[in-house]
Amino acid sequence: MSSNSSALQRLRKCLFLAVFLTMQGVHGGPASGASTDSEFGSFEIARLTGAQVPFLVGVPIDQIAAFACDDGGCHVIASQIDERDQFLHWVLDTGPQTGTDDDPGRFDSTDELIFRAVDAGLTRNPPGALPGEVVAELRLIDPIGQTRWAYLAKVAPASVQTAPSAALSYDPDADRLSGAGVVLGFTDGVPQFLTLNDGPNLLDRLKIRASATALFGLLRFLRTEDDLQTEFLGWRRGPLRLIRAQRQRVRLGWGVRSPAFVSYTYFYGDHAEMPVGFRLNFPPTYFFGDVRVKAILDFRDLRGWEIWTPGVPAPLRITGEMSADKQSLGNSDNHWVILRGPESELALRFDVSPSLVVARRRLSYDERQTSGEAPDPVAGSLPAVGFEIDRWEPVAAGSHELCAAAYLLPAQADEAEFVRRHDAPLRLDIAEKRTVPAP
Repeated sequence: MSSNSSALQRLRKCLFLAVFLTMQGVHGGPASGASTDSEFGSFEIARLTGAQVPFLVGVPIDQIAAFACDDGGCHVIASQIDERDQFLHWVLDTGPQTGTDDDPGRFDSTDELIFRAVDAGLTRNPPGALPGEVVAELRLIDPIGQTRWAYLAKVAPASVQTAPSAALSYDPDADRLSGAGVVLGFTDGVPQFLTLNDGPNLLDRLKIRASATALFGLLRFLRTEDDLQTEFLGWRRGPLRLIRAQRQRVRLGWGVRSPAFVSYTYFYGDHAEMPVGFRLNFPPTYFFGDVRVKAILDFRDLRGWEIWTPGVPAPLRITGEMSADKQSLGNSDNHWVILRGPESELALRFDVSPSLVVARRRLSYDERQTSGEAPDPVAGSLPAVGFEIDRWEPVAAGSHELCAAAYLLPAQADEAEFVRRHDAPLRLDIAEKRTVPAP
């Protein structure tokens, strides 16, 4: 019996090592290029890397400015350039591990420039209207809105500077990011604090639950967010966003940990993105069966609020009890959920990379007062909203990404219009354009 038990322990250890050692961390940043969202508002961020504007590579960052034009002329718009190091990790301003770029202070092919699409102009640049040397003309094409224009110009050093936004701040002691009416906080690397408009904490925690079977279903394994070991790396604050970085490992048991991976939170003041990227050297079902992954935002108590998703005839009131209509939410493939409060609304988007579309993704919704699932700090799901991914058999080896995003909307917002505009693809055309410097 002792020999069999020892052999079983060795088998379980080898199985866990086999699956987790195939997962190599990749930076959790959004893909380069324009955002796939299309609303011309504060939520829409246009982004491009140095590789997309090679004629700007090598230019000092403090000599690059973004402009927009209207009938009254051209003016500077807020923009931000974030540098990446040789490992494609963001170079941070403050913290235990800030890192350095291989060519600090200069725009290189992996650095990223961002600006708000709503700040782009409706007027194309008249010749000589911009200061300095215009090196890039950007056309933002919205299929259900207006085409806008922005320009990147090489200007005199430090002649145009955009200071970090006063609305964006970070408290490293409390590990909380603050914006315009929003505060998002972490505990041991897991989001467990969310306030809107100076209200109470609404969030129990972000829950990650992964399970799988082995030995033809005889063994079943479960890992939660409490099995994550987190090392805080630092943060970076600019005019438009704050980047928070941490390194994580998964505790597998028997003193074994998975390889480390870096994850980022992108905080824009009125919305946030939390992507998690990973790489599989083997298909996920190579060693395991019945693989299930849940990513859920568990709220403390939103009774009195309403929940709406696309396709639902009318919003459903959150009462702490499940109904047939609420049960049906869990069978949908919606990736949008909007929580309607008395003073504001919280739009939640759950998305996956194209490599994971072949798996089955379903909305997960639970609303019960008495249920509790360790290691939740607060018992109950009032509600718990997220998604579950199963049927991983078609998923291949390679890089994959899960992403949760949240947006603060005003009360009585047109949710259907917001979702429609946000899901339409935005195209960013880039053309080299050089003009004689204006007097």
